[in-house]
Amino acid sequence: MPHRNKNKQLAQQRRRERHNAERKRELARRAENAVLRKTKQVLEGESIAVGLAADGVKMSEVLREFVEPYYEGGATKEVYNKLLTLGVAAWNAALLPPDEREDFVDEVLEVVPPEVRAAMKLLIANMIARKEREFAWCRRSIIEFTLDDWGDEWHIKVASTL
Repeated sequence: MPHRNKNKQLAQQRRRERHNAERKRELARRAENAVLRKTKQVLEGESIAVGLAADGVKMSEVLREFVEPYYEGGATKEVYNKLLTLGVAAWNAALLPPDEREDFVDEVLEVVPPEVRAAMKLLIANMIARKEREFAWCRRSIIEFTLDDWGDEWHIKVASTL
């Protein structure tokens, strides 16, 4: 009888873990969608480029370089995707007038669990400062991105304004 109870407890624990993992994936998807939705609203009517633009800049490379200091090697696709999503939010917020940034960031963070909002807001503020300091030369907004796992590397595709 004790063996059955232990198996039952393990099965319940696995169900909880699966449920929590599904919930986290859903929250990440919502956060990414919120960033993209808000960015598209702000940039309505802008010309968009995918790949190499006329200026020779590949935004996928720029985005990778932008988030690099915050990336811890060996991260899963899900974790790296979240980092890129935060990076896109910070990048696009940095392009807004300073008086509009806080509202933009607050709207993006509405889908983040309340217990991590303050930390995420601080991270985004740090990223905005990095964008202004080291990437001020690039005024292109990021519309959306995709992340693919190519086995030995991450492949990022970015759609951005021209």
